[in-house]
Amino acid sequence: MDRLDRGPWPEKTSEYVNTAGSILSTNSSLYLNNGSDSTYSYKTLNFGKTASNTGWGLEGGLYDSLLHDCLPMPIMCSPAKSARSQFPMNTPEGMSPREKELWLLRRAHEERHRCTIWRNVSLYTYHPFVDAPERQRLTDNDFLNTCNKAVPVYVFNRSCCYQRLFPIALHNYIYRRWFRPYRSELEHEQYVCKIIVPAILPHHDSSSRKTIESLVSLNKSLCDQVEARRPVYDAAVQGYMDIACERVPLKDHKYYQIQPLFRALLIIMDTKDYHSEGSEQIGDMRVSMVRTGVVDGLSAPITFESILGQGEVEASHDPDVVITTLRTAVDFVLALDNRERAAARDGMQSALVPAPEEWYTRHWKSYLGNEPVIFPSAKLVSDEKAEEYGRCGGFPAWDDMMVRMEERARRNNWTGLDLAKIRGSDHSSVEFP
Repeated sequence: MDRLDRGPWPEKTSEYVNTAGSILSTNSSLYLNNGSDSTYSYKTLNFGKTASNTGWGLEGGLYDSLLHDCLPMPIMCSPAKSARSQFPMNTPEGMSPREKELWLLRRAHEERHRCTIWRNVSLYTYHPFVDAPERQRLTDNDFLNTCNKAVPVYVFNRSCCYQRLFPIALHNYIYRRWFRPYRSELEHEQYVCKIIVPAILPHHDSSSRKTIESLVSLNKSLCDQVEARRPVYDAAVQGYMDIACERVPLKDHKYYQIQPLFRALLIIMDTKDYHSEGSEQIGDMRVSMVRTGVVDGLSAPITFESILGQGEVEASHDPDVVITTLRTAVDFVLALDNRERAAARDGMQSALVPAPEEWYTRHWKSYLGNEPVIFPSAKLVSDEKAEEYGRCGGFPAWDDMMVRMEERARRNNWTGLDLAKIRGSDHSSVEFP
């Protein structure tokens, strides 16, 4: 039986009220190891007191329960522990001891990154008020998860199926499209997008001019709120910020920056166009891409000319908006992001050179001693070795697990889940249908 109750969960939790849904949300560290022995526990939420508002209409405890049952063996994301993978190793043959340590570190980084991105999609989705974004408290996780992302993706939640299957399918599709084994830059939660689910939707179509103007304004407000938090972190002498599977030292906030592209371009999705497609088909879903008019920091203006000739791209009455498929939009953003990264490297636009993350240096010293730290982790495995190792890194293990999770979500028919029962006080007795 699949029960929500996974055992004790030692943590400190700060609660705040989301007045949009009258649901208490949490801003807490995620430690999957209970710290006492080799037994691993997943977070169980007491829905009578504290619930995680995922923004999808599905409480996070269900996602964690499903995740627990899809794991081949317990996974450890606690930064206080070793960075070594908890998945079966499947280590490539013929590696020297040093090559194995480098491979293990990159594998661990890939797993931790996937864990963090998924949890920010499923458990810690940002859901602000469209017309009053300042009413939504910006947490440490919101700050960190907004930074180092290429673009925001605003999702209008209008579909019942969306509340269950959609987040998994969307995450699986975009992550696979973005990720390159051993080569993707993972440091400080770099990723192609941040998923944002507005708490209260405007009474207009998602592609209407009024809605687009509201989202452009919301995006500016989010960026302004992030920058307004920096003086607070600057003044802090010590401490940590929490982001999904990680704890980030306050002093490292300077490595988390709003990207110029994040201010300049956004994607809008509306789940009225979603019909229970899995990750293999969701790329055909229609989305809108919107230029906000902000060009500061970009190496060149954004133009849609390169995709307007494609059959699946529709020009709109507004030159700043195009309607296309999710597949084309993601590829367009990836190309722009690569352009901006190349320009930043060539032009030395950023005077701040990122440092390795704390867990990374700790792991390095534990297993490689006083050798100079190789950073970023994309340098740990050469191009030749990466081709030789193939699917033996951290991505396949997590991806296979996420595929099982998607299949199980569909098989268990989450659209029929009785949320009223789940929100009852006796959550330990609730089972999947």
